Amino acid sequence: MTAAARSVLFTATIPITLDKFGSEYVRQLQESGQKVILVSSDGPEVAVLRTRHPTADVRVVPMARAIAPWRDAISLFRWLLLLMRTRPA
Repeated sequence: MTAAARSVLFTATIPITLDKFGSEYVRQLQESGQKVILVSSDGPEVAVLRTRHPTADVRVVPMARAIAPWRDAISLFRWLLLLMRTRPA
């Protein structure tokens, strides 16, 4: 990765979405030198993401698919912290 490489952040509520719909795009971005950060809630497919994309930074942020105002607020707070730490371009 060069000094000019940017971070690209992909997210989905469940990790299987990233695995099934984003894998090819993630591979292409990594081949072009981009740093890829994958973010989803926890699940068995997180291990699959880490195996398929060993150079990607896989992060877990608890997110519920159902509407739950307090849990959603906590997830949003965790998201903001993640964005401040990773600073994707």
